[in-house]
Amino acid sequence: MINREMYMSRIRPFIWKELIKVLTGIRRSGKSVMLELIKGELVEQGIPYEHCAALFRAGTA
Repeated sequence: MINREMYMSRIRPFIWKELIKVLTGIRRSGKSVMLELIKGELVEQGIPYEHCAALFRAGTA
């Protein structure tokens, strides 16, 4: 998995804020990869993997 440090540095300030985070973008732009990177950082900080939720919703036409 490619570490996308530039994007992660922009997302990190929002991780601990009490807001719902939504990643949007075109198909195959790396949204799922970003979610996995965020989950990985949370697990490294001691959050159990089972406590990290990600919902995937296909767009409507």
